[in-house]
Amino acid sequence: MQGFQNNQGLPNIPFGSNQDVAISIEASGIEHPAPGQLVSDLPSGKSIYPTNLPQSPVHSPTFWYVGTGHQPSDTFFQHGGAFSSVYVNSLYLPSSGPLTLNIEHTHNVSYTIGIATQQLGKGTSLSPAQTMLQGTLPAGTDNLTVPSITWTAFGPSPANNIVGFEVSVSLTDTVTGATTTGEFPYIVPDSAARFP
Repeated sequence: MQGFQNNQGLPNIPFGSNQDVAISIEASGIEHPAPGQLVSDLPSGKSIYPTNLPQSPVHSPTFWYVGTGHQPSDTFFQHGGAFSSVYVNSLYLPSSGPLTLNIEHTHNVSYTIGIATQQLGKGTSLSPAQTMLQGTLPAGTDNLTVPSITWTAFGPSPANNIVGFEVSVSLTDTVTGATTTGEFPYIVPDSAARFP
């Protein structure tokens, strides 16, 4: 994240503070614990990977950040905060096309999708990646489809002796600056969605 100083690697709490900070990500579905209920009692053992969660919003993961002070007064969150999750949840490229990606994100995400190919008789190395598609995926829209006309222009075809290719995806959260990249190799089209 641009400008992120991380307090030179030291705990980012006020000078002289002896506070504790505990974090947790869990999927119990409880966002407001009852009085006396501890966050440490909430984890249910359920996976927080999106494809393993029920589609109900009641079972969405919850991020807990619990600060505890041990002095008469203290300052919390002096570092500010933002939480971002951005990655390719699934991709699907059937033989008839088009390429469809499901992107896990909270804010608008800028994306670049590229392709590198391997031609018959040209060894095992891939060609330099070419950008197929760039843009911004708005918050609330998770599916991204590379239009058939774009796939036809850049994608492999029998006419150009392509024996393999690699789809590259670069994502950047436009609010937090969080980034992720992935390369997905192909020899044959998908028969079902892939969950990297």
